[in-house]
Amino acid sequence: MKKSSYNQSIKYIGVAIQMGATIALCNYLGALADGYFQTVWIESAGTFFGIVASMALVITQVIRDSKSQQN
Repeated sequence: MKKSSYNQSIKYIGVAIQMGATIALCNYLGALADGYFQTVWIESAGTFFGIVASMALVITQVIRDSKSQQN
């Protein structure tokens, strides 16, 4: 493998870790809010928000990378 492909691999591994951390954090905060407000839906909503937010981060990162490779 070339050095640039190693850099790309490491970058996308970091993106995957960031995605997992975002989802886990939103899930945890939703669980805390569920306990505080005595509800059952906030954890699910928080997890869904974390998934949407992390996917938006991944999409913007890929678009940014593809634009920088074109130049």
